[in-house]
Amino acid sequence: MIEQSTTKLPDFGATRGQVVFRYNHQQRERTTDQGETETYWQCTSERLAKKDLPRTPAEAEHRTMILDRLTTEVNVYINAHYDQGSQASFQALYSLPATPQAVKDAILPLWPWIQAVMAYYYGKKAEIRDGEEWQDVTWDFSQFDTTDPGVSLEAIMGP
Repeated sequence: MIEQSTTKLPDFGATRGQVVFRYNHQQRERTTDQGETETYWQCTSERLAKKDLPRTPAEAEHRTMILDRLTTEVNVYINAHYDQGSQASFQALYSLPATPQAVKDAILPLWPWIQAVMAYYYGKKAEIRDGEEWQDVTWDFSQFDTTDPGVSLEAIMGP
């Protein structure tokens, strides 16, 4: 869930018997009705049951929570473009000796795209895991939308 926040740091809030974990805070700007530029923080949030978070996490636990969300989001992002079944089919097609070279050439652009997304993910992961300013780390996988090669399994295998 995306929401606005008054802070730029990961934090916790309470609502209706749950804990709201807010992370990945990004500074945004918008124009008000009066034509002025206004700065605000936008963040990703997740509702957790209080029993799942009985106390305020220590720094290491907090980093782990954010790392878990980053890992989930990279997987969701890649799978939204190329689901697991399609990925497995592309790999199988590429590895089969009988697959025509034209099909392999059509599949090949997918690999650099996935490498770029994963390099970005591992960079963010290292910043959160090892960085001094780990609370300030943000990410946005949508920046890779424009470079998605748009490889279509249906175009390769369809009629």
